[in-house]
Parts: sequence; C-alpha cells; structure tokens
Amino acid sequence: MLSIDDNIYMTQVDRGSAMGDFLRLFWVPALLSSELPGPDCAPIRVTLLGEKLIAFRDSSGKVGLLFEKCPHRRASLFFGRNEEMGIKVVGTDACSIDALVGHQGDGLPPAHLTLLGAGIPQIEDLKSLGDLPKHFYVVIAPMKLARSSGAPVRVLAFV
Repeated sequence: MLSIDDNIYMTQVDRGSAMGDFLRLFWVPALLSSELPGPDCAPIRVTLLGEKLIAFRDSSGKVGLLFEKCPHRRASLFFGRNEEMGIKVVGTDACSIDALVGHQGDGLPPAHLTLLGAGIPQIEDLKSLGDLPKHFYVVIAPMKLARSSGAPVRVLAFV
C-alpha cells in the first residue's frame, strides 16, 4: 500500500508536479481526429494532464490544439469563431468583454480595443441562447459608428 505522499507523487499530473512533468515527455492521445468533423468546425474542449485545451480543425483541415485561455487576457478561446484560418468574432454572455477578462485599468489596452484593432467584432450580453430551438442560425451585422470605441453589432437569430 502506498503512503499518502507516494500516492500524491504518483497521481498528481498538473504542470510542475513530478509525474506531470514526466508524462509531458511523451505523446499523450487527447481525442480522435474524427471527433473534429471538418474544416472550421466548432472547437472542442479537452482536458489533458490537468490542463484545459481547445481542439479545432483549421480552414485547410489541419488539427490544432491550443491552451484554452488567451495568453493576453485569459479569455476562453472556446468562444471564438474558427473561420478562414483565424478568429472572426468573439461572443460572451457577460455585459462587457473587458469585465469577462478582468480588465482593471492595469495599463494594458482594454480587450475590446485590442480585438477591434484586429478587426474582430465582439458580441456582448448574449442571453437565453439555450431557449432557442435546436436548429437555428445567427446573422451578426456589425454597425459602423463614427468616433466610437465600442463594438456595436446586431444579432439576428433565424429559427
């Protein structure tokens, strides 16, 4: 029977643990590539060795695996749209993308300005999506406003 310390040593696989660092030396299967149906499909959340990851298939059909959290603001990449080899829109149920990623006036540009600068519109305050029928599609219509720092869009759901 293992001692408590030996059990912890053998079973903890988070980054920085002895067994976690050892297992990261080897290839570890995460999911079947067939679980990602086609190019630009919706991403899939994967947890591997205690790390939250996002699996996706890019526009050319290649499979990718990224850390779930954006390194800049720690927002989840799961909510981005995987289109044409890049993220095209970010949606959140929070009232502001900056509130979601914890902008505290720390000297870094607010996340919404960073996304807008990259040409990525944001959809904020999405509510009750679970109330929509199983099959629907959404049209996102960006609005161009002069001298605005926001990302106003209209979201239309067709059922």
